[in-house]
Amino acid sequence: MIYKRKTTAQKQLQDLINIEYANSWQSFIVSEASSLLYHGGVNRNALDKQQILQWQEDMVRLIFQLESSYENIAKNEQKRNTLIICDRGAMDPKVFTSSEDDWNTILKSLGKTETDILDEYKAVIQLYTAPKEFYCLSDNPYRRETFAEAKVINAHYEQIWKAHPTFFQVDNYDHNVKSHLGWDEKCAKIANIVKVILDE
Repeated sequence: MIYKRKTTAQKQLQDLINIEYANSWQSFIVSEASSLLYHGGVNRNALDKQQILQWQEDMVRLIFQLESSYENIAKNEQKRNTLIICDRGAMDPKVFTSSEDDWNTILKSLGKTETDILDEYKAVIQLYTAPKEFYCLSDNPYRRETFAEAKVINAHYEQIWKAHPTFFQVDNYDHNVKSHLGWDEKCAKIANIVKVILDE
């Protein structure tokens, strides 16, 4: 069994839309903001508390700016609807913000509430961390967490997004047959969720 990165799932989803919904939908993928910033050479572990707080605020701002760029294109599309697939959402930086007070400081600076952020998204799909035997750091140069740490972070993501009215989770296990899902099965679950949304 092979597990791949979520960026692969996004591309497979985009390919599906381009084939099955070509006449009615176009799709864009918004890149992961943190990877763009890390690519510039910042070592997060070397930042002090104030720098990290500013980093998290700027991360949210960048996520919104990236999303806005695609939304502006979509607003002027006359022939098709547009699905914007976001690698990360603007609530995600909360997981890496050191305290609730710091997060509230960021929200105040942005002039937003958590409800405002949740309302930006039609649906949220959380992909679970790959099973331990398939989890690795080599396929992503910006991934720093051990498997145990990734599991904790995964639980935090669930906590911050579960208030969204259209929140889905795609784990690695089929509880009906009591076995792990393969990559194709996992992607099929994602595709089925998105198809329901597109067909509404």
